[in-house]
Amino acid sequence: EAVVLESRVDRYLGSVADVVSRWGTLKPGDHVVVGEQAGRIRQLLDTVTGKPLKSAPPATPARLIGLKEPATPGTDILVVPSVKRAKEVVDIRVRRREEAEQQAAEREKLLAEGKDPEQGDGDASSAPICVKVPVILKADTDGSMEALRYSVDAMTLELQANAEAAGLADGSEFQVIRRGVGEVTTSDVELAKAFGAQIFAFNVRAANKVTSLAKEQAVPIVTQSVIYHLLDDLKQLVAERSPRVKEVVVHGQAKVIKVFEMKPRRRSESVWIVAGCTVESGKIHRNLRLRVRRGEEIVHKGGLDSLKHFKEDVHEVNKGQECGISLSSFQGFQEGDIIE
Repeated sequence: EAVVLESRVDRYLGSVADVVSRWGTLKPGDHVVVGEQAGRIRQLLDTVTGKPLKSAPPATPARLIGLKEPATPGTDILVVPSVKRAKEVVDIRVRRREEAEQQAAEREKLLAEGKDPEQGDGDASSAPICVKVPVILKADTDGSMEALRYSVDAMTLELQANAEAAGLADGSEFQVIRRGVGEVTTSDVELAKAFGAQIFAFNVRAANKVTSLAKEQAVPIVTQSVIYHLLDDLKQLVAERSPRVKEVVVHGQAKVIKVFEMKPRRRSESVWIVAGCTVESGKIHRNLRLRVRRGEEIVHKGGLDSLKHFKEDVHEVNKGQECGISLSSFQGFQEGDIIE
């Protein structure tokens, strides 16, 4: 991790940035994230002699070549494993900035209209597609803060990947509404209260008056001196806020061999459809919910109307047995359907 000291556009080299590493070593070929741009270190030069450098260890000034645009002095530089990860981190930063700008604009609009920003405009259709977990991050140094920010970005990517793997349209991600170096302040507590956020502090404390205010406002302040413990606390928070995935346990499967149209049991009823099945695995139980699978598609979920073995009503049918199944609100069986 490094910081930009000065940046300019060179007539021959393109965008050039004088940088110094805070921790770790910069090397030509490293993939980097600088603010909201991803790049690759094409070359490192000595800032005095202009000669190429093989590496730039901590506290060693170097001239970095390879950025597409000049970087603002003071901008942090992160070294990441790959160009893919660099683009992912940039996407997250851009999205967060745009969301923060949009939220700020919406709050200003509501205030101008004399409305309470915490109540919103009552439009439920504009609900976000994922669960935002608002947090405030505090650390003792710039280097610690950058390491914490990088870890939070990586956790957000992991959460999104897990949501996709679980087949969820909705996932969870952290919304860092403020990050800063130094002790937790009353301003942090007030901002956390406004956004319903928690404060996570690494290697810093809060003064007594700040702690008292946090208790009054019911704002949790989590402090840790080991960064991995703080990350565990963040994971616990997002686990509590994440959408729950219901586990489906399949107790048995029956294959539809033939579909029968039965005479109505009452004059007021329509044709009664029964699926003649063979239980291929487990058992079919009368008191469990069923679903009808057609290939990869689930065409129906619902309760059981009747379960028969030959002509007798039964409580369950086991593997290898034949049965007749009718569902309370589905009659569109096709041969080859799987009832689970």
